[in-house]
Amino acid sequence: MVTTTLLVVRHAQTDGNLARIFQGQIDRELSEAGKCQLELLTNRFKTMTIHAIYTSPLPRAVKTAKAIAVAQPVPVMLDDRLMEINAGKFEGRRWDVLPQLYPVEFALWRDDLGRFHAPGGESCAAVYDRMRCAALSIAKRHKGQIVAVVSHGCAIKNLLCWASGFALERIMDVPWVENTSISRIEIDEQENPHIAFINDTAHLDGIELPRPVYWEGKR
Repeated sequence: MVTTTLLVVRHAQTDGNLARIFQGQIDRELSEAGKCQLELLTNRFKTMTIHAIYTSPLPRAVKTAKAIAVAQPVPVMLDDRLMEINAGKFEGRRWDVLPQLYPVEFALWRDDLGRFHAPGGESCAAVYDRMRCAALSIAKRHKGQIVAVVSHGCAIKNLLCWASGFALERIMDVPWVENTSISRIEIDEQENPHIAFINDTAHLDGIELPRPVYWEGKR
């Protein structure tokens, strides 16, 4: 059976991550830790073979994709479906003010993400659908190959929910992944996904990097 492998990578850390700002589809510069992560990610991919790289067009993701391409000089292709959730009025806000400004929506984000719909923005259901469609179309185009896919925290959580065989209602059972982590999804010819591993950060082992704190100690 022919299987296509997606190596799903979350973008490197940004100063917005450290400042506890909800970024969504706005962008911030990479933090110093993020730049270090990219060097380590490049070294990690030197030990791999990949045939293509797909990335969200947001700059933090493109920079991450280009770091992979340093190690593996293959085409880098932009795909809007890999973008982070359009979080509407959440975007650019600090995490600690969101519960006061949007208590209902924030409670869903924190406790029942599958039902979340950003005020003035996108629903989690829409992200789930577009990430699934992106994964399947990439797998179809690169049948039997290994492809790096660079995206974002909420978008990847939705993708892993689908790849786990879960309906969106079970997205809270799926972990958040770290910056520059790698998750491996294998998709067979019948378009059935299988997760080999999630949130592999072996390339960061032993490196002390500042990590963002989100809300109430939760990710």
